[in-house]
Order: sequence, then C-alpha cells, then structure tokens
Amino acid sequence: MNKIKYLLPIVLGAIFPMLLHRQQAGLNILILNFLIVLSLYYTGRLNFRNRNVIIVSIGVLLTGLACLIHGSGHTVVISSLSIVILSGLTISPEINILPNSFFASFMGLFTAPYHYLKGVFNNDLGIAFRRVLYYLAIVVFPLVIVVIFISIYSAASSYYNDLTAGFISFLNDLATWFFQVISPPVFGLGIVGIIVGLILYFGKMTSFFTLPFENGSNMMQRRRKRFFGSNIALRNELKMAVVIMVMLNLVIGLMNALDIFYIWFNFKWDGGLLKQFVHEGTWLLIFSIFISIIIVLWFFRGNLNFFSQNRLLLILTKIWLIQNFILAISVGIRNFWYLYYFNLAYKRIGVYAFLVLVFVGLITVLIKVSRKKSLRYLIQINSMAAYLVLLSISLINWDRVIAKFNTDRADKALFHYDFMVDLDSSALPILLDAKPQIASLDGNQAQMFQYKTSDLTFEDYSNRIEYRKTLFVAGYPSMHWLCWNYADWITYKSLSF
Repeated sequence: MNKIKYLLPIVLGAIFPMLLHRQQAGLNILILNFLIVLSLYYTGRLNFRNRNVIIVSIGVLLTGLACLIHGSGHTVVISSLSIVILSGLTISPEINILPNSFFASFMGLFTAPYHYLKGVFNNDLGIAFRRVLYYLAIVVFPLVIVVIFISIYSAASSYYNDLTAGFISFLNDLATWFFQVISPPVFGLGIVGIIVGLILYFGKMTSFFTLPFENGSNMMQRRRKRFFGSNIALRNELKMAVVIMVMLNLVIGLMNALDIFYIWFNFKWDGGLLKQFVHEGTWLLIFSIFISIIIVLWFFRGNLNFFSQNRLLLILTKIWLIQNFILAISVGIRNFWYLYYFNLAYKRIGVYAFLVLVFVGLITVLIKVSRKKSLRYLIQINSMAAYLVLLSISLINWDRVIAKFNTDRADKALFHYDFMVDLDSSALPILLDAKPQIASLDGNQAQMFQYKTSDLTFEDYSNRIEYRKTLFVAGYPSMHWLCWNYADWITYKSLSF
C-alpha cells in the first residue's frame, strides 16, 4: 500500500475527467466520494478517534448518496465543501475546531508536493522518477526559459520577430495540437484531480504554523492580576455593562412587544410586496442579533466572569439573550407571512436554515455565560452546527418541495411564473400536472396582486414547461450512465408515458 499510495494522485487525476467532464451530478459523485473515503481509510489518513473525522466522512458519503437520489446543484457544492473539510482533517488529524480544516487544506496545497516528491525519492519507485525528472530538468526546463526570452525579444523587436516567427508558429501549432488531442476542460480537471490527490494523501501541517484555538480549553480560565487597580477597572466595567444591558433590554423589549402585537397576532397584509417587511427587515434583525452576541462576548471575555458582584449583570444578560431569542422567533414569523402570501423560494428556505444557526448560537452563548465556557467552545459547537445544517439541506430536493408547495397554494399565494418555470427538471411532473389548476386561477392571481408580478404570462409559462418537457424526454436516453440519478429517472418515466 505504501508504494501504491504514490500513484493515487495520478489515479485521481485520471478519474476526475472520467467522472466529471460533461457530466451532471448523479452516480459519478457517489463513486468519487466513495473512492476518496475508501482510499483515505486504507492509506491510514483517517483518524477515527476524532469525532469530526467520523462526522465529515459520513457527510461526504451522504452528499454522494444525495447526488445519486436527486443530483441538485446545492448538494454538489456541499459535497465539495465536505471533501475540503475532510482533506483538512487528514492533514491535521487532531483538529477539533472545524473551520481550522480550511486552513489545514490551504497549507496542504503547499506542503503536499514537497512531501510527495520526498517520499518518491526515498522509495524504490524513486529510481524511475529520478530518471524522468532528470531528463525533464535538462531538456524541458531550459527549453521553457529559452521560449520565454524569445517571446520577450520578439515582442520588443520586429527584426527579431521576423527571424523567429517560424519557431513561435511551431510552438503555437504544437499547443493547438495538444489541446485538440486533450481538450482544455479535460486537462484542467486532470490537474485539479492531481492537486486534490496530493492534498488528500500527502498534505501535512508545518511546525511553524499553529491552528488557532486547538490547544485551548472549553472552560474560561481566570487571569490573575497583581496590581490593586485591576479591581477598580473591573468594577467600572461592570457598572458600564449593567447600564448598557438595562438600556438594551428596554429597547429590545419595546421591539418585541410591537412585534408580538402586530406580527404574531394582528398581522394584516395590505396587498404590497412585503419587501421592507421581510428582505430588509429580516436581515437587519438577524444582524442586530449578531451584534447582541458580540456585545455579550465582549463583556464576558475575561475576569468579569469570575467577579463576585456580577450577579445582576448575569441576570440582565440572560434576559437580553432570551429577548433576542424572541426577536429571532419574530424573524421566523415575518418569513412565515412572506411564505403565506408569496409562496416558497430558495432565500425563504435559507432564512429558516439561518435561524436554526441563530438559535444554536444564542443557546450556546447562554451556556457560555452561565457555565463560564470559552470562545473556543462557541466556535467548536457552532461550526459543527453549521456543517450539520448544510448537510441536512443537501439531502433534500428543494425544487420538488417548492414546486409541490407552491402549486398546492396557488389559490392563496403568488404563483411566480418567472421563478417556477426555471425549477429543476425533477419538478416538471408536478408543474405539468398542476397546469389546469394554475390556468383556472390565473384571473384570481391578477385580482390578488394588482401590480406586475411576472414578465411571463400563463401562456408563456405553459409553453416553456412544455418545451422543457420535450427537451428532457428527447435528451434523457442519450445521457451517460454516470449521470444517472433517481429524480431524473422518475421524471423521465413520468413524462414519457
């Protein structure tokens, strides 16, 4: 296995174009992810004593399986993200803070080639590699240097250009021939595969770079200060913190009271677009919650956690965090009303996913304040929560969910033709089945929304999805077996009979 390991980057460089060139997501992603996890296991690069390695390895396999089921674009992105995280965990197996895996992966980009070549030269395979590199060094490298200078001199002098035009033309013809035999996308994917393979199997951390928060504790440590003035400064900071928390609790209390009355129980839609109500309002409120978390972390960054007179501040802070929790619920209710009148869309799903992380963040800050946890604890828990939320999102075919939800509620909410017509092909059966229902409600939509909501008419929308159906049914039989996914197969069976 030790000798075979040195061939794995080259193998991955060959597999990448085979599985990914001109292919959509499906079985190919599952095969690639499975091979990566399997090869990392057999080369001993996976440290299963680290819980993060187990979770992310499962995540890589699950996203591959999700691609086999529905092949959505967001799943491919999250699958790629999982592989990057896993590569960082192979480079530094003891990583506990998930974001550090990105730093480790980046470091592996530079250390992997060195360790690969070092291992090759210390291996029996090194003799053959040394010969190849020797000839490359005495032939190719000097040739590259000469070509660079010829190009510079040709650009600087027309006489020199006339004299060397034949040589430059020959090089251009050679490059054209090479990229005719091996297309640039195939060549590029091969290079990417080799780089990924080098990082996965040979990336290592360097001794001069230390990953942040890895060696710390999840509990706050009291810092002893030897001069008397530190207690006075701490009391002054405590007084300032109490005053700020009292005022902030009053301000957010008024905001929550207004939201509970007007948004939770007495919301009335005036027929408008709800843009300020949701788009600007939602993100501003989420931004305010993050500022609130930063304020709490600042006050409880040090010895104020251990100060014997901090009881009032602790109570005010907990009330403040609970009020932010109520504010986050208000954001969710705002988004609910938006869904109720304007149906489901990607960003509205994203708001709820983001709110899950906000709730986790607020709960962990509350635990941090109550139990004197460190910043390391917050980063560790919340980064893992973020990954698990992304992983959960990747398992669902949201286009079908949106199509089903919006067609079922077309009599109650906006059916946005421009948006719906561009949903994934897997949503086509739902859209086609709902056409009679949507046609009958077209007039009702115009009455509910007395302003322009779409550039397409119902006729345009109907023609577009029929055209997409024709293209899909005609094109599906010619798709490569590597592209196979369950959602497209079911769609084809539904549309072709």
